[in-house]
Amino acid sequence: MANDEFRSATPFGQLLRQLRTRAGLTQEDLAQAAGLSTRTVSDLERGINLTARKASAKLLADALELDGVEREDFLAAARDRPTVAATSRTLPRDVDEFVGRDKELTRIASAGIRGPGVFAIGGLPGVGKSAFAAHAAHLLAAKFPDGQLYLSLHAHTPGQQPADPADALASLLQTAGVAVQQIPHGADARAAMWRGHLAGKRVLILLDDALDSEQVRPLLPGSAGCLVLVTSRRRLTGLDHAIAINLEALTPGEAADLLVGLADRDDLDRADLAVGQIAALCGNLPLAIGMMARRLHHHLAWTAADLATELAGARERLKLMQSENLSVAAAFDLSYDDLTEAQRRMFRRLGLHPGADFDGYAAAALDDIGLDAARQALEDLYDHYLVSESARGRYHFHDLIREYAHRAGAEEDRPADRIAAADRVLDYYLHVARAADDRLGHPIPEVAVIPPAHVPEFAGSKDAIMWMEAERLNLLATAEDAAERERRGHAAAIPAAMHEFLRRQGHWRQALRLDHLAVRAALHGEGQIDEARARYDLGDVQLLIGDYRAAEVNLRKTLDLCVSLGNRIGEANARAKLGEVLNAAGDPAAAAQSLAEALKTYRAIGSPLGEANALTALAEAQEALADLGSAENGLEQALILYRQLGERHGEATALAQLGSVRRRRGQEKVAAADIAAARALFHDIGDRPGEARALNNLGELALAAGNPAQARESYDQALRIARSMNAPKEEARALDGITSCTRAAGEAG
Repeated sequence: MANDEFRSATPFGQLLRQLRTRAGLTQEDLAQAAGLSTRTVSDLERGINLTARKASAKLLADALELDGVEREDFLAAARDRPTVAATSRTLPRDVDEFVGRDKELTRIASAGIRGPGVFAIGGLPGVGKSAFAAHAAHLLAAKFPDGQLYLSLHAHTPGQQPADPADALASLLQTAGVAVQQIPHGADARAAMWRGHLAGKRVLILLDDALDSEQVRPLLPGSAGCLVLVTSRRRLTGLDHAIAINLEALTPGEAADLLVGLADRDDLDRADLAVGQIAALCGNLPLAIGMMARRLHHHLAWTAADLATELAGARERLKLMQSENLSVAAAFDLSYDDLTEAQRRMFRRLGLHPGADFDGYAAAALDDIGLDAARQALEDLYDHYLVSESARGRYHFHDLIREYAHRAGAEEDRPADRIAAADRVLDYYLHVARAADDRLGHPIPEVAVIPPAHVPEFAGSKDAIMWMEAERLNLLATAEDAAERERRGHAAAIPAAMHEFLRRQGHWRQALRLDHLAVRAALHGEGQIDEARARYDLGDVQLLIGDYRAAEVNLRKTLDLCVSLGNRIGEANARAKLGEVLNAAGDPAAAAQSLAEALKTYRAIGSPLGEANALTALAEAQEALADLGSAENGLEQALILYRQLGERHGEATALAQLGSVRRRRGQEKVAAADIAAARALFHDIGDRPGEARALNNLGELALAAGNPAQARESYDQALRIARSMNAPKEEARALDGITSCTRAAGEAG
């Protein structure tokens, strides 16, 4: 600096401490590197020795890796000869390899050009907040000719208390060139002097590791022209007008670039599969990637594939992610230690959650607390960057933080408490899934659960469907967790509760996975009833995906089980579903026989819903046998029953089938009305496969009636639904129909 107002009156001891802190060294580290005693360094920093001998000062400058003007300033200060303050340019060293963050850097740079600006830089532990802030500061340094100042606020420095705002202001003022004897007492007076000192200047200030907004607020400039970058492990929501920069984990490509750059080996390439695997196993977290890169750099005999295999096979990846006195777990420790005991307990409980994300209800069940308290605890963890918010009220862990939370629970909590928490969340998901399924009109077998204290309420089927969709993957993970922990009743009942929703929404592959799990759980359980139900559901979904042989095997086993149990309703259900399978497999005569037997049983035991279902399925077999009159008559009976029962899904299915029969009987207009009504019902109750089939049928009717434009509209809608749920049969029908529409329109033109 050439500006006299930045001439230093900073005591040498304070300057030495600032430079040592910037270099990330302890007093012992610096003493060892310089070949001096720790006592010498300590005495200098505490001001017991106000100056350093020339030889000692040079050794310290070498150990601190000072050069150029900064070295000259340091040596002059050691001899008590004030010069242009090196500490007016005290930014920490820029990182050797920096990748990504272009959007965030551009945002800061544009504000830096306009000025003023305060940026609160946050992110989960290990995401590279300090490195990002330092890099941004170096990129922008030339735009702030009156100084670039760095100050650590020590919110998480081991063995050191967070900086008091008054002390931080004194340090900043001295660093900026104010003589120590001119600095007033008290935080307010110092803040006023600091704002006055910065008025009219262009200074960049990097405040690292802030505790909270109260610590930072007195340190901010009072006028335009300056740029302040603040890093913190907490969201500084109390800083008025501060712009939040929330750093996420790197993208896979950026993470691979960082790993290759830091490892500095010619045999590594970002496109290598093993490089991507290592980055992914590090959760694309810069701190973890840096540690793995250093291992590769120092172990030349290791390949990236070796390290990827070691990480993938490790029971605790965090134990591998450390080097010398640094570790990813230690970075997480600093944030965890900031929490209250109640917040820590919630954090540990969430480590037991089997799924990918969670809300306040699940958190309340895990920690056995009230809903409001659970939501506040989640918000507190969010403020500490220990969970992220994927949607309003829904949170998730970073992969490595989840592992840390689980490990913390295993170390700190009693096994009985952990088991109880895991069981409570199982009960919660089964209880609510059962309530949602009930809204879909699909009864499931009872399994004893302890009712949760807090559960969402469903006004109707749409609310139930929305909840099922939001929790779909969590319910899958919960059922798998139940099976792994030998909670076989839950492992069988959760798939049963989800089955109707999954089949209606077209999530057939997930239904297949869950129903296989339910069969395995039932086989290891004590009752044949669970096995019969699980095999029935499995056969149902196998019918949907076209695996007719497997479906027939499971449904015949279901039938045998129900007969042996004397379960007549189960027997009739199995015969009816078996009839559907036989018809789909191309044997309508055998299908009609099985369905007729089911119909007889339903009528004998007085099951109007079963009777309506059997009539509808039987009509499909009768249509295949060209017995259209019987099919139409049976469907009309089924519609009466469905409407009396208020069973809208059955009504939609019967209407769609009736439209098909009437079309074949030459009643196209009536058929179109039936199918349109079916489509509206399918849409209203959220049955996407049914809606796609109905739309394709409407397209066929419109095309046959010579209206390719109307047909194209129906086919386009069917195609969108089929693709969204991965239904290749209906997708193919829609594509064929669109081709026919294009051909018809061309011929008409």
